[in-house]
Amino acid sequence: MVSGCLGARASHPGWIGLGHLALLLAVSACDGSESRATRSEPWLKDEVALSRTESASLRYRAVHGQRLHFSVRAKQGDLRGSVPLHSAELELDPRALDGGRGKLTFDLEGLALERASEEEVGAASVSDLLLGEAARLWLSLGPDVARAERAEAAHAQFDVRLGRGLSSHSVQGGAPVPVLDAAGRRAGMARRVSGLVEGDLLLLGREVTHVLEVEVDFEVPRGQRSPGAPERLVVRLSEAEGVPLSEHGIVPRDARGAVVSEQWATFGRSPGLRALVTGSLRFERSRE
Repeated sequence: MVSGCLGARASHPGWIGLGHLALLLAVSACDGSESRATRSEPWLKDEVALSRTESASLRYRAVHGQRLHFSVRAKQGDLRGSVPLHSAELELDPRALDGGRGKLTFDLEGLALERASEEEVGAASVSDLLLGEAARLWLSLGPDVARAERAEAAHAQFDVRLGRGLSSHSVQGGAPVPVLDAAGRRAGMARRVSGLVEGDLLLLGREVTHVLEVEVDFEVPRGQRSPGAPERLVVRLSEAEGVPLSEHGIVPRDARGAVVSEQWATFGRSPGLRALVTGSLRFERSRE
């Protein structure tokens, strides 16, 4: 705009006096308009609104001692187990849940395979190759695996990138549902929001994108009518999530981590072999 105003300079010698006067008026007008733009009140209001939006996110940390469960349908029968949660943190704005972020880390060293009940048809026995230490061999956690490689394989990490297709974009709009205690008695209320969560699972050095179908219950304390800033929430897998083993390089291995191809015959060399993960995780608000 200033360059346009400078273009008002007269070029003919006879008009030098008037040209100077016009130039001064033009530059004065330009300065005035820029000054008014700098002091624009709506611009300041937008900055304040943005600042408030950015500071609205709350942090939640997972309660210690939780596990997710899984099952694997192999050629010799179904295997069941669980994996402990090492740590987990969520960050979300109760008014804009789509932008939620999170990081969940699982301890594969603590993985356990459970003995199936004898009544279950086709259930695996306690002597199956995937039970106990054999399962850790598949995960490159054998006793003779190099220390650095074993440390890298010891954890699986899921990074939440976004939520989409949510039943409500805010906690306030969630469906009211009762909260029950261990005895099945009503202990409060929660607001439930369901939808999809997209993230990346890093396991054995391989990262694979997953889209999970989840339900999140935002618990409302007794005597509080509005969920506002929930103190606790529960994230539940509403459908079993399949984790293809071959996509993460989970295959039969020996104590050194080398692939044992002949064991494929026992479980079926199928790219569709996968772990079906189920369960829920409880989080509490963090003020750190």
